[in-house]
Amino acid sequence: KSKMLGVIQRRLVRKSLDAFADLQKNSTEYDEFWKNFGKYIKVGAVEEQGDVQKDLAKLCRFYSTKSGDEQTTFAEYIERMPVNATKILYLSGDSREQALNSPVIQRLIKTDYEVLLLPEALDEIVCQAIGEVDGKKLVDASKDDLKDVFQDDDDDEDNGDFEELCSWLKLQLE
Repeated sequence: KSKMLGVIQRRLVRKSLDAFADLQKNSTEYDEFWKNFGKYIKVGAVEEQGDVQKDLAKLCRFYSTKSGDEQTTFAEYIERMPVNATKILYLSGDSREQALNSPVIQRLIKTDYEVLLLPEALDEIVCQAIGEVDGKKLVDASKDDLKDVFQDDDDDEDNGDFEELCSWLKLQLE
């Protein structure tokens, strides 16, 4: 591969990314673009590295617990995050409905913490490949302990719920 072809390729990629970013400013046009080419943008976010991967990640859209039937970008998600939040949470499933009904997500919804819903296998691969967006780590909500998300919860309250059960179990085991 010649050096000149490499330069041409980099310039074409940069021009394309700039055009996609401009297109993203018009939501109606970008919605149509995303329906037709969204999977290819996601594949590019998985396969590319460095700045190109970051730029492709900014173009990606996902469903979330707060977006309803619309999709959201990482930038929109980050705008809605709590001030001290350091993680972008996601949860995969066979469908949005299945992910929403997951026991993992119910507590997060109660605490008003937004979670990306990933109904396609490619979505989860994208999140794993990107790893981090604007200093916020992408984390699978079903695999993380989420201690920092629920740091305001009082653990003593939870222990009190099981005292009666523990005493009953001790009686049964004696």
